[in-house]
Amino acid sequence: MTTARFTLSSAPLAMSFIGVIFLGSQAQAQTMTAEPVFDDSFYVTKVCRKVNPQDEEGISCEDGYVLKSERLANGKVQETIIMDDIPSTLWYRTTLKQLDNDTYLMHLSCGNYCGGNTLIGRGNQEQDFGWWFTYDVASRCTAEFDSEKMLWVARPFFSNNTINLPKTVGTSHTAAGLKYTAKFNKNGQLAISEFMARQPKFILPNPCQTDN
Repeated sequence: MTTARFTLSSAPLAMSFIGVIFLGSQAQAQTMTAEPVFDDSFYVTKVCRKVNPQDEEGISCEDGYVLKSERLANGKVQETIIMDDIPSTLWYRTTLKQLDNDTYLMHLSCGNYCGGNTLIGRGNQEQDFGWWFTYDVASRCTAEFDSEKMLWVARPFFSNNTINLPKTVGTSHTAAGLKYTAKFNKNGQLAISEFMARQPKFILPNPCQTDN
C-alpha cells in the first residue's frame, strides 16, 4: 500500500470539508456514528472530494483522501494527507478506527487476504503492516505474519524492535501460506490457531511484556 503525505497550512482545512465528510451511503453514516468520540486535538478522518449523486443509494464518493489533524503545543493546527486519491472501489473498504487518544488504525482491503493496516499516531508516528495483523491496545502491542521469516513477529506500537515468535514458524498448503493465525485475546495474550481453525491450539504470553 502506497501512502502519500502532504503537510497543509495551519488553517483548519477539515472544517471546510465538514459538509462533505458525512456524504455517503446510509451504511457509511452508521459506521461513522459508531466510532468513538474524536479528541479534537488529534483526529484522522476520510474526506470525499468528488461525489456522484446518481448512485442507486442516492449519493456515493468517487474520490477522496485520509486527513490527519492535530493541534500542536503552540496552538496551531497541522493537517496532513495520509493517503491521497482513494478511488470509489476502495472508499468503502478503507476504514478508520480510533484505538486511543493518540492512535488510529487505518485498514485498507482489496479483497480476501489482500490489504494492509497502518497505525497512525501524533507527530510523524506511522507504521505499516500487512493483512495478517493483530493488536492489543492495553499493552500497545502488535503482531503480524512475516512472510520472509515464515513466522509471526511482534512489535510495540511505533517501534522497530521486532520480537520473533518461533513457536509460530511454518507454512501450509493454503494459498496464504500460513500454518498459524494469531489474535490477541481479552487478557492481552496471543491465541495461536491452526489456519482456519476456530479454537486456539496454544496461548502465548503477551510478547511485548515478556520474552518468548
